[in-house]
Amino acid sequence: MPEKPTGGPWIRQRAFVTEVVVPMVDKLYATKPEQSGRFLLGFSKSGIGALGLILQNPDTFQAVALYDNADMEPGEKIFREWGMDRSYGTYRQFQAMNPLTMIGQENPALKKFEAGSPRNFVLAGSEGHAGVNRLVQGLEQRHLAHRREVFPGMGHSWRDEWLPRAIELLDGGNL
Repeated sequence: MPEKPTGGPWIRQRAFVTEVVVPMVDKLYATKPEQSGRFLLGFSKSGIGALGLILQNPDTFQAVALYDNADMEPGEKIFREWGMDRSYGTYRQFQAMNPLTMIGQENPALKKFEAGSPRNFVLAGSEGHAGVNRLVQGLEQRHLAHRREVFPGMGHSWRDEWLPRAIELLDGGNL
């Protein structure tokens, strides 16, 4: 019996979120995307997907908060060792859809991130996190509005101290 595929372009994770999850949440809950927007959260590697989602769908999502996002450099080592093939298919697709690549290219959708209130919140557990620093550098080079906060000494862990702050930033203090 042939093995069931575990990844590749047929997985379509981003399309699943935008075409299935968002409409389902809007149907089941009293969402008001036109008022406060939809928010994304990402920790570590999921930060790559969350940032990619908002960059590709700026009218679907209002803001994203990333905590200790993984290094988004679209290198082959990251692609191979982190299982990105299961999400992106080929290495070439991973390079093209990588948030750092998208930030570095001319893209009319990025204009929606240039002025006004930040839509990108980058949170870190230490000052020296390579992924956070590389992302902030890319955002600054493109003059994309963002806010960075550091939680000294917390490190790269899924502890809950940063989560309330991330939610507060996303909702603009309207909780």
